[in-house]
Amino acid sequence: ASAQLDTLFWFVAPEVAQSHGDRPIVFRFATLATPATITISQPANPGFPPQIINLGANAAQTLDLTPWIDIIENKPANSVLNYGFKIKATAPIMAYYEVVTSCNCNPDIFALKGKNALGTNFIISAQTFLTNANYARSGFDIVATQSNTSITIVPSNDIVGHPAGIPFTIVLNQGETFSAEASNIAGNLHLSGSTVIANKPIAITIKDDSMSGAPYGGCADLMGDQTIPVPVTGKEYVTLKGYLNGPDKVYVVATQNNTQLTIDGVNVGTLNATNLYVHTQSNPTAYIQADKPVYVLHTTGFGCEVGGAIVPPVVCTGSNTVAFVRSTNEFFAMNILVPAGGENSFTLNGSPANVGPGIFQPVPGTNNNWMYAQLDGSGFIGVQAASRLENPSAKFHLGVIHGGAN
Repeated sequence: ASAQLDTLFWFVAPEVAQSHGDRPIVFRFATLATPATITISQPANPGFPPQIINLGANAAQTLDLTPWIDIIENKPANSVLNYGFKIKATAPIMAYYEVVTSCNCNPDIFALKGKNALGTNFIISAQTFLTNANYARSGFDIVATQSNTSITIVPSNDIVGHPAGIPFTIVLNQGETFSAEASNIAGNLHLSGSTVIANKPIAITIKDDSMSGAPYGGCADLMGDQTIPVPVTGKEYVTLKGYLNGPDKVYVVATQNNTQLTIDGVNVGTLNATNLYVHTQSNPTAYIQADKPVYVLHTTGFGCEVGGAIVPPVVCTGSNTVAFVRSTNEFFAMNILVPAGGENSFTLNGSPANVGPGIFQPVPGTNNNWMYAQLDGSGFIGVQAASRLENPSAKFHLGVIHGGAN
């Protein structure tokens, strides 16, 4: 697994409750040194007009999808739909989907992972701490990349139309989609540990709509991401704490039986396949090691507004360049992780001024092999402008925490 840079992406957008803010919705694209022509289509849906974007080198552009939201959000659950996206570019690009919300009340970013998102064997990660608002649900959404794709789903808890623990099979053609939605809003009845096995490559989006931030003082907020298949998971992770009114939560899901798990050098237990371990992270970092590959889902945020993402393993992964767009003038922070030595070579929008080595410190427990920084960029990152963090000498990981604390 390497960077999320690619020339082909498949994606399905989750249903998000309109009553709490689900629009506008956008794709954001960025190029590196090579210009790209980007074609965005729904192969199974002639009702969506293909969109073509010609993007110059080192540029970024936003595509507003809101006019087609009713043929984009993957609803109703337990139905075969035709809402899957295929994004094809003539040169490597970065892409993400964003629920922006005009109310600034329920946003999140879904990072599209290109080939790293495609596979035939998935275990679902989900948080179990927070309930959903009564009008919202958690779940996962599947898109097929080839026709006649047979997919067997075993939900860990009840979903719309199917009881927990009972396998069922669906068949999707290229670009067709399916939504598995939890029947219950309780965190402990979310779908962590559900399994999805396909005979041809698929991509899966996870969502947790309007999670209650009550333990952090109120609020409700959307969390979602495009997940990864089992072969792309890893054994070594670092999570960097965000800005919540309270500790973060880190959810580790085993992919194999008898998985030994340590966090910050302490053995915390043995997991079997699909089992979940929840780490409450009060420290600035958590260093997670397993002797077999695991999934890591990190929920964090700011104030009482919660978000989260699937965390990439740190070994042999990362990017030399990450482009992003600050959506609003609300709080904007970056979590940066880099191998030791790489902290000397960062530039932000061409300048080292705000990302010099002095902002970095070692991740405890890693033998000083990893350095991290938490950087509040609210004062110097432009709004609605493309920004670019670069490091020519080392591959790094960038997490973005963006929005309002209430």
